[in-house]
Amino acid sequence: MLKLVVSDLDGTLLPYGSDSVSHSVKSKIKALTERGVIFALASGRNYSELIRLFSEFSEKAYFIAADGAYTVKSGRIIYSRAIPREELDFLVKQSAGAPLIFFGAERSYAHGTPPSSEIRSDTAFIKSALDIPSGEKIFKAVKFGAPVKLPPYSGIRIHWDGRQIGVTEYVNRFANKGAALSDLKIRLNVPESSTVVIGDMTNDLSLFKGAKHRIAVGDRCPELLELATERAACGEEALARILDEI
Repeated sequence: MLKLVVSDLDGTLLPYGSDSVSHSVKSKIKALTERGVIFALASGRNYSELIRLFSEFSEKAYFIAADGAYTVKSGRIIYSRAIPREELDFLVKQSAGAPLIFFGAERSYAHGTPPSSEIRSDTAFIKSALDIPSGEKIFKAVKFGAPVKLPPYSGIRIHWDGRQIGVTEYVNRFANKGAALSDLKIRLNVPESSTVVIGDMTNDLSLFKGAKHRIAVGDRCPELLELATERAACGEEALARILDEI
């Protein structure tokens, strides 16, 4: 029996280049929840971005944010893999003056002068990583300019390499969508056989390894297609297919 559906966002439920999720997609998510299926979003975006796009599901859905770095339910973090404090300091020291933004669950911290379009209203400007309050957890770091070369066994990894446009994103070395999904299945007592995942790119590979039913959207990632049990042209089609099978 199907109990849990976990979907990627960009390129899956949200077409690349779009800034809003269609009513049709949301209506299908609502239909799933009304039938007793648990729904979760798994994205490289931060929770603040996800809740903006899916505010009507703030109490019903689980939000796996920052590529698996933390999971939020009803506004409360229930799972986290924050970036170690010493790694924040490492990024600042290795940035060679290039701007950085550190994202927590509720606010962000900027070092240097990032593009104004990237600055949120809650952003605080800092001179060093030590200026970030000791109790604040940082889940994603964004560096502008050339990427930092990470040493062996670093406590962080590259989540998104956008060096062609001068941006690199880092998360905790052990943060990934698959690990967050494993934690969620344990919390909900949902087996792999009752879980469906939907995705389109390489950062969804770990997600696909945690479910029996795996729907690949599009054909952008050959590795994902090899793991998929089904294929769909878009996320909406995948949701419709799931609804038909319930």
